[in-house]
Amino acid sequence: MGLYELDRRPALGFSAGALFGCSAVFSMGTSTGYWILAATLLAFGTVTPMATRRYSVAAQGKARNIARQQEERRLARQRRAERRQQRRR
Repeated sequence: MGLYELDRRPALGFSAGALFGCSAVFSMGTSTGYWILAATLLAFGTVTPMATRRYSVAAQGKARNIARQQEERRLARQRRAERRQQRRR
């Protein structure tokens, strides 16, 4: 799961693969083990786009906060430097 800028379409490929995997599993057989494997594939295929979206939004929020804090520090340093120059005059 990577950062996809609020876009979960790249993670939907995993869901499509899970559906294909389920059909492949059922083509091999329908015993209890195959049903468990198919259910696991469907669960991961369902959760992956949601988790990608959730964590990419959280990571973007953290990145924005860090960028904002860095900008505030830069502006504060700039203001201090300007005040020092005004005092020297």
